[in-house]
Amino acid sequence: MNKGALTIAIICIAFLLVLGVIGYAVYSSFQLEKKSENSETKSSDINSVIVDAVPKVISTKENTIFYLVFNTHSVALEFDVAKVTTLKDNLGNTYTPIKWDGSPAEGHHRSGDLIFPPLKEGISSVKLIISEDAGISQREFEWDIS
Repeated sequence: MNKGALTIAIICIAFLLVLGVIGYAVYSSFQLEKKSENSETKSSDINSVIVDAVPKVISTKENTIFYLVFNTHSVALEFDVAKVTTLKDNLGNTYTPIKWDGSPAEGHHRSGDLIFPPLKEGISSVKLIISEDAGISQREFEWDIS
C-alpha cells in the first residue's frame, strides 16, 4: 500500500470514529431520560393526616425526586421520612431514599424533597410507599411513566 492510500484510509477511519461518537451521543440523549412528564399530585387523607406527593424528577440518569407535603392537626409528625419511605417499580426493583431535604421531624406541617437514586432502565410505573412505621397509616402513590 502506498503512502497516499494509507493516509486516505486513516482519514476515513478517523471520520467513521467521529461519526460513531456523534451518533452515540445523539442516541444517548434520546434514551430513557424520564424527566417527570406526569407530575400529577397524588393525595391521601387517612386518619386526619393528609399526604400529598408530586414527582419532580423521574429519571434513569439522575436522582429521582418527589416533593412531599404532610399536614395534620391530630398527631405530631415525628418520623424520619427517608427511613419510612421506599420506591418500587413495575419490574420489582426497590429503591431506598438517599436523603430527605425538608422540614425536621416535628410539628403538624412538613414538606420537602425526598431524593432517590436514578431508576433502572425499562420501567413503566413507580409506586411511592410510606410505611406505617411513620406512625400514620401506610400510604401508596403510583404513577405511570411510560
